[in-house]
Amino acid sequence: MTIEFSYPTWYVLICILLGLLYSFVFYRKEKLLNEVKKVVVYTMAFFRFISVCILALLLLEPLIEIENQIIEKPVLVIAHDNSESLLVNKDSAFINSDYLIALSSFKEKLEEKYEVKSFTFGDEVKSGLEIDFTDKQTGVSEFLEELYTRYYGRNLGAVILASDGIINKGANPIYEIKKIKHTPFFTVALGDTLVRKDLILNNIVHNRLAYKGNDFPVEIIVKANQFEGSKAKVSITKDGVELFSETVFFETSSDVVTLSLLLQAKSSGKQRYVVNVEELAGELTYVNNKREFYIDILDNKQEILILAKAPHPDIAAMRSALEKNVNYEVNSMLIADYEGGAKKYSLVIFHQLPSGNKQQNNLVEKIIQNGVPSLFVLGTGTNYNQFNNYNLGLKLIGVNGVTNVTASVNTAFSQFTVSESLKQSIPKFPPFKTAFAGNYKVANSSTVLLYQKIGVTVTDYPLLVFNEKNDSKYGFIIGEGIWRWKLNDYSNNKSHDNFNDLVSKMVQYLCIKGG
Repeated sequence: MTIEFSYPTWYVLICILLGLLYSFVFYRKEKLLNEVKKVVVYTMAFFRFISVCILALLLLEPLIEIENQIIEKPVLVIAHDNSESLLVNKDSAFINSDYLIALSSFKEKLEEKYEVKSFTFGDEVKSGLEIDFTDKQTGVSEFLEELYTRYYGRNLGAVILASDGIINKGANPIYEIKKIKHTPFFTVALGDTLVRKDLILNNIVHNRLAYKGNDFPVEIIVKANQFEGSKAKVSITKDGVELFSETVFFETSSDVVTLSLLLQAKSSGKQRYVVNVEELAGELTYVNNKREFYIDILDNKQEILILAKAPHPDIAAMRSALEKNVNYEVNSMLIADYEGGAKKYSLVIFHQLPSGNKQQNNLVEKIIQNGVPSLFVLGTGTNYNQFNNYNLGLKLIGVNGVTNVTASVNTAFSQFTVSESLKQSIPKFPPFKTAFAGNYKVANSSTVLLYQKIGVTVTDYPLLVFNEKNDSKYGFIIGEGIWRWKLNDYSNNKSHDNFNDLVSKMVQYLCIKGG
């Protein structure tokens, strides 16, 4: 502990002298104290001296500094691949026995110096090292996202990542690992490095939901190793009935074939589809020739309410995009005319709300409290202090004026599929009029689709962000002027398809609970 003063230290001597002088003058010739014992007089003089000294010292503005040192072991994370592909090699017996014993011993030694946390990843991320090599998929990006969420700001010393490097789920881990800065990664390469003869159903890209009677897109990616000049049948079945089939030809020894198709949503509810790649002689394994996926088929219309502070061309642009979809029923009104009843809506779009009107803000807050998914379009009329109080996963700190920004697509975004056409169009769209904020606080649970681009610089400031809280989803468009995007889309492409696709997918994602 140390004590510092705002004035020179030698002033302390003056404080002591002042206390002595005050006590001496006050008690030296005081006649009223003649009958009091000397010990009492000296005691009173001493306390008078102490009191005056302390008061004088306080005028010097003393600052007491206390330093507590807490030694915390660095966190070391061991992450292990739990996919069954690790056993598809000549060393499978070693990996399934001696290797696991050695891994456990290695972990125990590390625990002497580090706080060791362990995870397995495959179909999903799990805590601990319960390795049984039964998972069908490997999603490294999901583990990296979990790592960032759990240990952001912690003393993360290092990460040991053990895998065979075969990734068939999630985004490219390169994008996720960029967020985990100043942390060394040590990789343990498992599996066989030789390229074996094999057909691999590498990935299936699809929407999480569709509407009954509509067509929905599916993209199948098949990788062929050492099957140059061969062909195989790729099929999709549902309840044993074949819905699609196509024979693909592999031109090279390491060929990747992508099939894009449309399937019709005929039945409502969660539907299971099975994708199968024909088994060819000589394959290393047939396990990776077959995969399944699920889609929620909805048979009812989604009711959407647009509440606005005032008329604005953004409202008309978004409404026209939504009305192109027969599965959306859209109502729009001014907040001043709103009389309640938001519970029946699948989504409420707030345009430039909350405002400066307390009564209107109470209506907005009530809708949020009812758990209705919401999309906020923030603009010059938004009361940002009130918006921040909602604590929905995004806060704009120190808003002062507006600025013009363009959009940059976050390539790591995976909440829904963004078409290549839309990815190419977004950077060309006209600028947004966006709030100029001193800082943006984005919750760890939030995901950013678009970042702000100022001039030629892509910032880490969000422009379009999503969050999920208490089983309800929220979206935030940080700026106004999205109507210009619609006009620009038609000017460049002679259609509004890209703009309509963006609005439709935003709304579709927000309307669906739990994913």
